[in-house]
Amino acid sequence: MPGDDQDLLFGRIAIELKFCTASQVEACLALQAKSEDTMSLGRHLVREGCLNEDQHSRVLERQRIVLHRKRRTPGLTKENLLFGRRAVREGLATVAQVKAALHEQAKRRDGRGLGDVLREQGVLSAAEVEWILQRQCKWIMSCPGCFSTFTVHSSSRNPTKAQCPRCKVPLRPRTEKTEAVAEGEVDTSTRMKPLPRASKGAAGKCKICGHASLSAPAKDGRVECLSCRVRFVP
Repeated sequence: MPGDDQDLLFGRIAIELKFCTASQVEACLALQAKSEDTMSLGRHLVREGCLNEDQHSRVLERQRIVLHRKRRTPGLTKENLLFGRRAVREGLATVAQVKAALHEQAKRRDGRGLGDVLREQGVLSAAEVEWILQRQCKWIMSCPGCFSTFTVHSSSRNPTKAQCPRCKVPLRPRTEKTEAVAEGEVDTSTRMKPLPRASKGAAGKCKICGHASLSAPAKDGRVECLSCRVRFVP
């Protein structure tokens, strides 16, 4: 696909290695956008004489390394990157602070969100984390019965459809700005793709409802209960 993320990464690496200039990359991206074929940016750069075959191979090798690292880093999920961008755009955190939090998150591998890490590092307050989550259609809600706290995914400004997986009563927006940590994530829609079922014999029960059937872990370490559909860190 012309101009996709991998092409943009290829162009950035080619510029960093000083194999071509930014203007040459932009010109080839423009040619690629007008072309009806599916030729990659790298092949366009070679055809236009901006790269030779050896340079093209070296950029591809560096690109594979970068993509491999991203796939192996739990913190680099779309949700966390969008959260970090919002925090920087609103002036609540710097790029350096977000990068440091992502690095810390990757080392811990405990499935905690970027907002939790930034809060623990003193960059964001609990109220600021909740404000950013709401801009991402996420709400910190609690159960009036067992007082459990959940992150609810909902596009509604008043997400009243979410129920506590334990008590089966409607969750309520959390009014107090405490440092409570969400036990899991609840989705009121079908926007989150279900995680694959765990292999047979895999141990573990849902810590929310006690059901014995869990999904395979996602790349951020979370699993999904196939009964109550809550995602949590086991």
